[in-house]
Amino acid sequence: MKRKMIFLLIITTLTLTLVAAKPMQRIGEQLFIPLGSGTMYYYENFPFHIAHGWRSEIGNPQNTTARGGTRLEIDGVPIPQDFIDRSKITDGGIEYLAKIFIFNFPTGMTGVHTFDMYYSNSCDFWLERGDVVQCEKPNAILELKLKSWEVVFLEPIFVVYTPGSVEGYQWPLGHMITMNVNNGEYIAQSVSEPRPDFPEGDTRVAFDNWKDDYLIDPGDYVVLTDEITGKTKSHIVTSVEVTGYDIEAKTISGIYDPAFDLQVFLALADGTPIETKEVSYDGINWTATFDQLESGMLCSAKQSDVDFDATSWDFWVP
Repeated sequence: MKRKMIFLLIITTLTLTLVAAKPMQRIGEQLFIPLGSGTMYYYENFPFHIAHGWRSEIGNPQNTTARGGTRLEIDGVPIPQDFIDRSKITDGGIEYLAKIFIFNFPTGMTGVHTFDMYYSNSCDFWLERGDVVQCEKPNAILELKLKSWEVVFLEPIFVVYTPGSVEGYQWPLGHMITMNVNNGEYIAQSVSEPRPDFPEGDTRVAFDNWKDDYLIDPGDYVVLTDEITGKTKSHIVTSVEVTGYDIEAKTISGIYDPAFDLQVFLALADGTPIETKEVSYDGINWTATFDQLESGMLCSAKQSDVDFDATSWDFWVP
């Protein structure tokens, strides 16, 4: 049986110091761009690098690595590589020659940008992969765009749904996230996954501390840490809570921490939002009026800190 040539995108998992780049040095953690297209999230203003290229098994009659090229465009603008890492690597007991194109971003990025990655190799290589249907010149070098991803650079957030759970949003897909409450009093880990019923690319990482008979209280200090990048977010849980309701008066009431802004939401059982008519305050107490308040609706009272991590109390009206 004819051995197929190997075409792989290399994922490097080196831990590197976040300092100015030296020659032939990768900056920060790797932002991995998968095959295909879609939307992904990454941290804003956070140093990173892109490292993709080619490898082929040593002894393979056709050295695809030698002829392989990789090119990056961001928002249609060509980005030159900082250097090319040529090396011999071993994977699963097999030795390969590798040629990896490194693009460094020492200050990170902000906003939303489109990353297009182009790969070039001989026509007969693409023919064997099935990317082209014929080759008039088998050794001619062809370039194909194999990846096109919208990358959203922003700060991830998390919400403490007191007292029983915590959810983080827009943490990079597949990253292991650690939750630490009160400097080691309670620790849990979970992987960032696609967010159910949201657009492709949105992520969620969930922690159900109630399953461990641990409840989060006002004043608790909650920290989420990305174990791959070391990125952290923290939040001190506020006292916000729903304490009562009056369907006839069309009001829901509760308590909150006056040091932070308060948002009160009401929604139908299917999630359709209902407009808040009025919220009044008396010391640490609040009362929200909803013209459409009925049994079975969901009320959320939420307080966010300066970097948008929050405490939320969800209450189903009986």
